Amino acid sequence: QVGCVRVTGAPYSRLRGWRFVRVGMGQGVALCCQTRDCCNESVPLDATGVLSQAEGISRETSQYPSVYDTGKGFDLISEDARQQEKARLKLLVRNFTSTAIRGVSCSRVDLQSGKTEISQYSVDRWLRVFSLQTQSAKGVDNEHVDIARIVDVLHGQDLPSDIVLPASIGEQMRQRMLVLRYSDEARQQKELAFLEANAADSETFLTCMNILRLYSEVSS
Repeated sequence: QVGCVRVTGAPYSRLRGWRFVRVGMGQGVALCCQTRDCCNESVPLDATGVLSQAEGISRETSQYPSVYDTGKGFDLISEDARQQEKARLKLLVRNFTSTAIRGVSCSRVDLQSGKTEISQYSVDRWLRVFSLQTQSAKGVDNEHVDIARIVDVLHGQDLPSDIVLPASIGEQMRQRMLVLRYSDEARQQKELAFLEANAADSETFLTCMNILRLYSEVSS
């Protein structure tokens, strides 16, 4: 037998001493146990509101015909297509978080010099903290950012004018680059930049991290 607890809502982050075997978005499930073994109890984790808000986030990559709604400020698709898009987003986020929890290889980028260093990013099992571990000549450096403190997730090909990249960062690097803007505990704005393995992975990160930001807002 394995000791388990029934999760009835989003504030499951209080269960710091427990292990989450799997966390699903939308109509997915969350399993939490005191050991590494899977427990038999599963409960819905309701984040459907997040996926509804994410309709605007994913409009540029959506394969479905849409009509721009001036009132809402983003494209709208038919109800059937909207449900398909939600299902696509749910699967996308599920796969992303499953991989990110284990850790993903990347390259940290210094926005001033353009220098890159071997790194690995991850998210915690509660989907609340983004971490970047960098291997440098000085040793291992760990940075942790509360997802709720992330102000913006920027793509290397769509950076604002106040971020000027050095000449050493060419177009191929920009296609893989992501910049996280966040506020630290002193409410100072900072940037954290890194390269994904390829352009497709950078687009996936952009969409999924924005959804996790929304999820963090509604579950706080």
